[in-house]
Amino acid sequence: MSALQASISLNIPALVAFASIVGVWAFFLPINVRDVDNRRLPPNPTARILFIFLSLMLYLVLVGALKLSGDAFEHVGNEMFQAAMKLFKGQEPLMAVTLLAGLRTVPLFRELENNLIIWLHSARHLNADAVTLTSHLQDCSFEPTPGEQQKNINNLREFDVYVTDTKANVLHLEAVNAWRKTSSLLRALRDWNDSKESVLNREDLKVLEQLEKAHRRKTRLAMDIIRMLELVERGGMPGSAMGEVAGQLASASHKDRAEIANMENRLQEVLPGQGEQHREPMRITYSELQQYLSQIEGYFRVEYRYLLQQAADLSAKSIVFAGEDAPRRLDYLKTIGFGQLGRIERINFDRILWVFFAISLGGFLIMFLWPRTQSPTRFQISPDLLARIALVTALASLVGSVVGSSRKLQSRPITPWTHYLIAGLVAACMFVLVHGTAVMLSALRADPAAAETASAAPPFLNMLPWAASPFYLAIAICWLARMPKWPGAPGANLERVFDGLAICAVMLLAQATATSLHLAFKTSFVPMLEQRIAESGGLLYHLFKPNPTLLLGFFVGVVVIKDVRRAAHSQLTDLEALRAYTQAEEAIKPLFSEDSVGVRLKPRLAASG
Repeated sequence: MSALQASISLNIPALVAFASIVGVWAFFLPINVRDVDNRRLPPNPTARILFIFLSLMLYLVLVGALKLSGDAFEHVGNEMFQAAMKLFKGQEPLMAVTLLAGLRTVPLFRELENNLIIWLHSARHLNADAVTLTSHLQDCSFEPTPGEQQKNINNLREFDVYVTDTKANVLHLEAVNAWRKTSSLLRALRDWNDSKESVLNREDLKVLEQLEKAHRRKTRLAMDIIRMLELVERGGMPGSAMGEVAGQLASASHKDRAEIANMENRLQEVLPGQGEQHREPMRITYSELQQYLSQIEGYFRVEYRYLLQQAADLSAKSIVFAGEDAPRRLDYLKTIGFGQLGRIERINFDRILWVFFAISLGGFLIMFLWPRTQSPTRFQISPDLLARIALVTALASLVGSVVGSSRKLQSRPITPWTHYLIAGLVAACMFVLVHGTAVMLSALRADPAAAETASAAPPFLNMLPWAASPFYLAIAICWLARMPKWPGAPGANLERVFDGLAICAVMLLAQATATSLHLAFKTSFVPMLEQRIAESGGLLYHLFKPNPTLLLGFFVGVVVIKDVRRAAHSQLTDLEALRAYTQAEEAIKPLFSEDSVGVRLKPRLAASG
């Protein structure tokens, strides 16, 4: 074995050991990173795996750079410098880990690393999603299901208020709608955050507890005021008592939340129905409840705007930052009556594994089973090379899927070619890493005596032009995912066929680019391609002759693009439906004026009525 092979082989155990350390370090590092709002990063297995992979890539690049620089400077300088270089020879894995640890102490590098982790976890985008969903939950329509209506009725029964005609749902007041939304959101929040895997932090949970107490207090206050109104109508209490209560409600400053709580507690002490022994059951119809609530709706409308805003904020956080549970939680809000909601589609860990293994295995089978003429003089393709081609294709598809599925990039009015080009460059780096590692390992296994007699493998530089294939593939996946759908495609299956044909055309372009690079830089074709070109009757005929690479591209398009497109175009809210609902609400809004306490008809309507 040559001296180079011996030096590399001695470093393999250390390389594996220190690479394992880097991988473990990269696995636990995101746990300590906070986003721009000082919140924990959402659980994202895909981002965690990508960061581990990128960290290992950086480590291997540093090892290779230290190895090459050590060999280059081994015979440069005086004897003392050469002795120092020989002292560190063979210690490249340890030196690379030390260098990485040293870079972590540099503020600029640490800031770049944290920004990379936040970007991989889509934390900045998720914060914007949380703001959007918070606003939507306040403004959207809400038609509670019979189950939710029954829960609300049971909530009133806790205060001995019994609605007799439960099938009639005629409460159409803004405060009542906000009360219903707040009740449903608080119940959902408690279900979502009772487990140890709560998305909300400690401060958010304190806010949730305060909201539940305030909601119960305001509900009880409203029911006690309605009880008082009923007593006033029956003559059981003087009307001046209600005037005093209305005066306190009208003079309340809603911005001072502590004073609001104190005022509500004081009112509950003077209102009827305090204590179980003094509270008489009150049976009331929906129309009577509507009549009583309309007299005090102004105060509770303002109060429940505050409560609903906070409950919607916590609910949005519990959904957007829930990781794999986010789609299920959003669907739950749909099922209980929240309208104009969209969907959450993400390239999650399961899909990542599916894309990787499907393309790897399918690509290898396509390359391996492609019919070839057998000849004693024909260059035999090793399964190792076929596996590497399939692996690079799978990695390029993975990179294109992750970048192309970004809703933030898809929503931009101008195509983000910069991000797509970066994705292509990352895929090309995968090509260099996979085939470069294979060349290095083949040097370890090679027998020098046998290598002199055997046909030499193509130099690594002769393979570099073919990095155009993963480069174009990743960019094409991103660009095709940006398209909402194929114009004229009648169904999902034909849409997948169109995607496959498009990627097939891209792979043909990649072959032409790689061939042009060979001719431009006068690099040699690998023996396999030389024989294929000779059998095809010329270079131009070779480009358009069916080959397994084109079939592999078609396979990638059929399997990958549709799911990436769905993730890229998924929206938390249906903006068009929300706009239509808002316009309809404005059109049918009752013609009345409101004061801080209740509702009064406009004078001209009262006169005409």
